Amino acid sequence: MFQKALHYDMVPVYDLVMDYWINWEQLGIVHLPSFVLGTIAIVLLPGPNSLYVLTTASQSGWRPGVWASLGIVAGDSVLILAVSFLFLAIILQVISITYLTSLILAGQGLVGIFRRHPRWTATLWFVVGLLFCAFAVRLVLSDQVVF
Repeated sequence: MFQKALHYDMVPVYDLVMDYWINWEQLGIVHLPSFVLGTIAIVLLPGPNSLYVLTTASQSGWRPGVWASLGIVAGDSVLILAVSFLFLAIILQVISITYLTSLILAGQGLVGIFRRHPRWTATLWFVVGLLFCAFAVRLVLSDQVVF
């Protein structure tokens, strides 16, 4: 697919590396492994997206959880389209979809546990509420406004 034919003694030899005909820096890629590791770290950090998908999947089932994650992917896609680095955006979306899928599965597994222990459910709701309040306070107290 991304192979360039090289002719050595009239026999086509295919370059599998692609570095000879694609300038990776033009695609915004300086060091791809660093980007992938950084993306995984950022996606794994708990945030509003994670809490929303986990809450939706655990309360309403896996189908609403899938719709919630598709909504997040759609919203992220709008933001990604505003950037010139499509290849990196695709990597970000694949990692994000993988993580959100694992949250849906975890949410489904936790449903039975929380139904048997309603106090745990109340505690979890309290913690989620505190996290959202902490996000709000952080936004209000931030010195920089980023658009």
